[in-house]
Amino acid sequence: MTRFRRDSISSRSWYPALLGLIIGAITLWPMSYSTLNNSTSGIALGWAIFCAIAGLYLGATTDRPYARLALAVCGGVAIAQVIRIIVDCTFDPTNHNLWPFEFVWMMICCFPATFIGAWVGRRLLQRD
Repeated sequence: MTRFRRDSISSRSWYPALLGLIIGAITLWPMSYSTLNNSTSGIALGWAIFCAIAGLYLGATTDRPYARLALAVCGGVAIAQVIRIIVDCTFDPTNHNLWPFEFVWMMICCFPATFIGAWVGRRLLQRD
C-alpha cells in the first residue's frame, strides 16, 4: 500500500478550510433559496457525503487531531454559507431570517461526518 507523504499540501493549516469552502460552494451555490428551503433538496445528505470524503482524505494524509480537521472543514462550509446569505440578502432582505439555525444545522450535518471520515481514514492507513 502506498503511503501519502505527511508533509504534503494537505498538512497545511488552510487546506481543510479550503476543502470545506469547496464543499459549501458545490452544495449551496447552484440551488435557489426556495429550493434550499424544501426538505427534499438533499443539502444535508450532500454535506454529509462530501464532508465524510474530505475527512477520509484528510485523516489519511495528515496527523492533525480529528476535531481540528472537522472544525476546519466546517469553518470552510460556514464561510460558503455566509457568502450565500450575503448574496441572497442583497437581493431580498427577507431571506434567511433564521440564519443562526442554518449554521446549527450545518454543524450537525458536517462535523460528525468529517470527524468519522477522518477517524476511518487514519485507521485505514494503520492496517499494514
